[in-house]
Amino acid sequence: SLRFRASFFPFTEPSAEVDISCVICGGKGCAVCKRTGWLEILGAGMIDPAVFEAVGYDPEVYSG
Repeated sequence: SLRFRASFFPFTEPSAEVDISCVICGGKGCAVCKRTGWLEILGAGMIDPAVFEAVGYDPEVYSG
């Protein structure tokens, strides 16, 4: 299974995560997935404008 959910990363705004069912336990819960049944495979989001400012790019010109 696959799930897409809202999340928080300090460098993106908004943020999301993509998880898959644990390939070790089949989603039942084990030490690898910390008993959740899920493994995070991807974190994503739009870059927070403060990140652009911190590296000298104008956030009014650049986004992503």
